[in-house]
Amino acid sequence: MASIDQAIQQAVLTSLPAPNPNTTTVRLAVFNADGSPASLPGSGAQMKLTGYTSGSAGNVSATDSVNAAIAKLEARIAALESA
Repeated sequence: MASIDQAIQQAVLTSLPAPNPNTTTVRLAVFNADGSPASLPGSGAQMKLTGYTSGSAGNVSATDSVNAAIAKLEARIAALESA
């Protein structure tokens, strides 16, 4: 049986928009006990819209948060439905 060198490492998950350039980063794959890929909170699979409020019907831009973009789209749909 071949042995594999493994290092135990601590993984720190953050919600930063970009990695800190002064910190070493390593790609990390996380799996469930059955070997299937894990879906971590905030990965998009089960993201909650915490703090969501409906907004005004503006254009969605690349700098909008998901909440802001959905609020703008919801306002536009409501305007179309009432027209």
